[in-house]
Amino acid sequence: MSKQSDDFRMLLDGFCKAEAQATKTDAAEANQELRAFRAFFPGYDEALERWRKQQEDKADDFNLLAVMNLTGKELLHSRILAWLLDWDMTSLGTHAQGSLGFRFFLEEFGLPVKYAEGTYRVRREERGDESRIDVEVAERRKFVIHIENKIGAGEGDDQTNREWRDLQERAESLDCTEYHALYLTPNGMKPSNANFHPISWRQVATVLDRFAAEVKPKDVSLFAQHYAKVLRTHIIPEVDEKENDDANEQVQ
Repeated sequence: MSKQSDDFRMLLDGFCKAEAQATKTDAAEANQELRAFRAFFPGYDEALERWRKQQEDKADDFNLLAVMNLTGKELLHSRILAWLLDWDMTSLGTHAQGSLGFRFFLEEFGLPVKYAEGTYRVRREERGDESRIDVEVAERRKFVIHIENKIGAGEGDDQTNREWRDLQERAESLDCTEYHALYLTPNGMKPSNANFHPISWRQVATVLDRFAAEVKPKDVSLFAQHYAKVLRTHIIPEVDEKENDDANEQVQ
């Protein structure tokens, strides 16, 4: 019993000495890194101050939606998309620019521009027998467009199949022979139902650029610019980073 105690004490002493030596080594390395950082730090401070002075007139990093912490809310993105597409200023289209945004949207995604000439209606969270679509644009006896918006979540169980059946029924109820299903994701991911056309938020940002350049009210133009910036800063880069990570894993 006594020998075991002595052995344990020797082992413990050895561990303490090794830990103390390692601590001294870590401290020395940390001090060396700190000295190097302090030598660089004055230059960093000067560069930061120059950048701050330049930003006084521009504030490139400012974004209204980011300040309000609204950039990642999927329902908000659907709401803004409906705002862009609607011509009716007494409803969602408070931009008061008529069908301008919808026309640019149709051109971007290769859909008939004639759809923007009528008195179509834009609805959000439109319910069918089996599903609920994020945005619907439709005009009786002319066309129906359903847009499924995905940002953070993936496709639900049999979701696009259920939505496609509901779209067909909706088109029949509106006496429309032209109907389209769009699957909107940050990178244009393909849905499980091949009848859905994949589109990307990157393309929507391009539509917003055109819209911001053409609208008359400055506040509307500024909002469209801010929103396009939100997409490029908070939505699209996350996808680009994931794609790069996936590519690196495949190479390894």
